[in-house]
Amino acid sequence: MSYEILAKDGRAILKDDVPIRAMDVTVEKIEQLDDTNKSFVAIASTEDEDRDKDIIRQEGWDLKNFKKNPMIPWGHNYFGVPIARSLRTWVDHDTKSLLFKPQFDADDEQSMKIFNKYKNGFLTSFSVGFRGIKFEYRDEDDRWWGGIEFLEQELLEISGVTIPANPNARTSFHGGDKVQNLLQLGYPTKFAETESGFFYPVRELGEFINPEIKEIAEGIQAVYANTITCIDKGEIEEPIVIGYYFDPNIWNTGEVKFWINDNIDNSYKFHYYDWKWMDKENDFAIEEKEIDKEIPHYDEPIKLMTTEDIPADDEDDSLQNETLLQITEAVEKVMKEQMNKLVESLADAFDEVFASHILEHLNNFHDYISEIYRILKPDGLLIVYAPFFLNTKYFGEPDHKIPFSIRTFDNYEYIGNRKLKFYEKWKLNHRTNYEGKAQFEVIERKFITSHFPVLKWMDIIVNIEPVIYERFFAGFFSPEEVYFRLRAVK
Repeated sequence: MSYEILAKDGRAILKDDVPIRAMDVTVEKIEQLDDTNKSFVAIASTEDEDRDKDIIRQEGWDLKNFKKNPMIPWGHNYFGVPIARSLRTWVDHDTKSLLFKPQFDADDEQSMKIFNKYKNGFLTSFSVGFRGIKFEYRDEDDRWWGGIEFLEQELLEISGVTIPANPNARTSFHGGDKVQNLLQLGYPTKFAETESGFFYPVRELGEFINPEIKEIAEGIQAVYANTITCIDKGEIEEPIVIGYYFDPNIWNTGEVKFWINDNIDNSYKFHYYDWKWMDKENDFAIEEKEIDKEIPHYDEPIKLMTTEDIPADDEDDSLQNETLLQITEAVEKVMKEQMNKLVESLADAFDEVFASHILEHLNNFHDYISEIYRILKPDGLLIVYAPFFLNTKYFGEPDHKIPFSIRTFDNYEYIGNRKLKFYEKWKLNHRTNYEGKAQFEVIERKFITSHFPVLKWMDIIVNIEPVIYERFFAGFFSPEEVYFRLRAVK
């Protein structure tokens, strides 16, 4: 049967957003054996119906790209060294089969072991890895078990395999004989950007095996898995969600965070996600990383007076009231001093500050930018999302105080040796930086036209030259947001 080829984390390997599939065939005999050149002719694919009713029509093979790089891996391992190369690959129209002539590497010990096992009959199977281009379900009423007829397909590789693989034993390609847990398969333990997208775990990954991926919303896939104890006991258990993948083409990090806040149980948010401190009162959020500075300790206890230390006076309680006021003021003073020392200790402490729709609410923009610069480590990142000042997302909200444009951070920009565009040369003579120390290298700045997928294509147009677009065209079609990715220069 045909099956999806999986990466180490259990997700299907894609080409052009289409899962790469494989189908196995047993070699009945080896022809044209050339022991000198370590090659022979064998069948890679036929039109025989397999046990699950899948068929590959041999006339539909596209061999063009494969012939440019005719590598033959072992077991569809796309990350390992190939065992052979195909000297010739062609379709035999009479027998309706795909034939190839592999040549094994005589200088490679492993390649020679595999060649000899095919030569002596201990290995008998090959498997084609392909991308389905055009196919039909053979039974529309039963698409799962009714089989697929592949009419056109691109050949990606031909693999040597020990036995035709069973899709129900997916981990056998990468795990060896021992079943690997999700940590061993490479799943990250905290929120991270991976080759498959943004991944957010919600369970202890070392306790789970056999991952399965299911799409639950546009751009979001849930990862289901079984517990190791359940498998060991031979019990039947429904897989549970252990994490989520977010498509970076649809979701940015800010949107992922908001989705996490709205949909993930609180018991997992702070354990698996480095988003630990948020000052709600000041609308100021910081993504906390490892802090190298030592938090100050105060060994001397605070001695406070209580009403028991004051002589009783039934006729006048003003002394008690005055003492309580002094106690309150003393506590507030000590707490303020300790907090100031704590804040001062956080200089150069953070790897990244993330502010999504935060800064436009502040009263003193410069003070906050200077403070963010102070607490960032050298080369630390400041990521900002804010509503564009000409869009209703900005002026439709009466609490917004700071208008954001594509040039909001110009006065803080570190130019260095960067060659300025013709319309940027004014910066050299007009930069004030508000007489502050904060300076950032602009890694990326862009407009976000809309979060509706149908309008996302407009991002390409407005960001060709965003400064010019803002100056002459934003009044006609205003983007929704501006995005900045800045690096602290210290």
